[in-house]
Amino acid sequence: MLDFSSSVNKILTTKYIGRPFIYMDTTESTQDEVARYGLSGASEGLAVGAGYQSRGRGRLDREWLSTKGASILVSVLLRPEEHHVSHIVIMAALALESFVKELDENVPVRIKWPNDILIEGKKVAGILVERIPANNTSDKDVVVLGMGVNLNLDTSKISEISSISTSLYNFTGKQFDLINGYGTLFKNLEIYYEHLKTGTDLLSQWRQKLITLGRTVKITDGEEEFIGFAENVDETGSLIVRRKDGTKFNVIAGDAHLLS
Repeated sequence: MLDFSSSVNKILTTKYIGRPFIYMDTTESTQDEVARYGLSGASEGLAVGAGYQSRGRGRLDREWLSTKGASILVSVLLRPEEHHVSHIVIMAALALESFVKELDENVPVRIKWPNDILIEGKKVAGILVERIPANNTSDKDVVVLGMGVNLNLDTSKISEISSISTSLYNFTGKQFDLINGYGTLFKNLEIYYEHLKTGTDLLSQWRQKLITLGRTVKITDGEEEFIGFAENVDETGSLIVRRKDGTKFNVIAGDAHLLS
């Protein structure tokens, strides 16, 4: 959809994030689209957005539901240094929080480990980071950062997610402009990605904002499930949970359901 792509490209204030921005009315997955561009040698910052994804996905191969043209559904090509890869989710979470606050400073946005952005306990945005080995050994690996933001999606009308998800529209009663939304998101993402690259301690900022810490949580980690106390996060962003027997467990890629 050339007009939408052109409209977003015209308002961009970034140096490289979202440049170029490619918008597709419908695609299976923006993650897969960006992965193909990345492996073909595209420059860092390229972004693909979609009005609808027939196979949109979140973490752990979960489906990401949306209706046509109601959400920001976008993936961005990054080529970070090796020591920055584990902090891409952290960087993106801070950027998304800042983005929501810029759209409406009165929205009580919160960050939940590991990749959820919440409003009053319901998910409004999510993050998916996928790393793809480079074709050439001299190149940096391709990192595809996917973000889904429920902007104007009326989640109350989607029974599968109505109890766990919300949108900025549901919370504020306002419709948000998608074109400006993309521009504002890319701006915030570039700010925080530059912070990451220049050594700003984003981990400490993220740790202070996590609503997961200091709470009793139910951990689902592969086939294992247990209840514990979320004490901290380590340098890679893994969640440190103290079990009832006092032992500690580092959760790398599981889920943490808040119980208290």
